[in-house]
Amino acid sequence: MIFAQGVLVQVFKPPAQLLLRAGAAVGMAGYAMLLLSDALPGLLAAMAIIGFGAGLLQAGIMSAGSLRVTPQEQGAAAGLLSAAPAAGFLFGPSLSATLYTVSHSYPFAANALLIGIAGLAAWRLRIRPVETPG
Repeated sequence: MIFAQGVLVQVFKPPAQLLLRAGAAVGMAGYAMLLLSDALPGLLAAMAIIGFGAGLLQAGIMSAGSLRVTPQEQGAAAGLLSAAPAAGFLFGPSLSATLYTVSHSYPFAANALLIGIAGLAAWRLRIRPVETPG
């Protein structure tokens, strides 16, 4: 996550749509690897890949959000987008624990599915900056 946001995004400055698409693809690959790994090195590599994908996704979401609103609305959009991960921290553990009681792999499969849905949405999304009168 730190490498994705602190190095890649800062150096290459990719467009939001590319960050969203790449982040979703990398995240899904990481979760697939996590589901298929049974040894510690594979699990660690999968978690690193998931973190990298999450870093790309987070940068893409923040960038896309700021492009789709007027300058006057950017503070509110940034606040909403910054609050959204807190909802994940609030609801994620209880939902994952419930899935975990059914099968140890279900929480990871659910995350892969959710990132896949986000990835499909990112492929369909057209991010155009809002034109401001001026």
